[in-house]
Amino acid sequence: MSAGGPILDPQSGVFVITPICPHVLTNRSIIVAERSTIEIEASDPEYPVFLTLDGRKPIHVERGSIVRIRKAKKMLPLASLPDDSFFSWVRQKLKWTGSNVLNRRPVLLGGESSAKTV
Repeated sequence: MSAGGPILDPQSGVFVITPICPHVLTNRSIIVAERSTIEIEASDPEYPVFLTLDGRKPIHVERGSIVRIRKAKKMLPLASLPDDSFFSWVRQKLKWTGSNVLNRRPVLLGGESSAKTV
């Protein structure tokens, strides 16, 4: 999430490709089907390409090389959620408490609040 990617339901059947620290303001995550194979080719000789996986030492990708990314055949369970629904868990962790419409106080012209102190 810190890279700006979306929150996905675990049952959505997709994965996300999110640029990390891009040097452009127009970047967006790409969501693809989990059965997809993504191919990235290092084609521009002017700029070196490095591949970093989970914070490990960067690997230099030679010009003309193709990196293929696909879903692994085996799943690696990294976390188990409580019995609550996925969205209940997300709402709790991100402190999404719902609408604050009931907590708003109308403001009168001139900047005064219409709420009276008792």
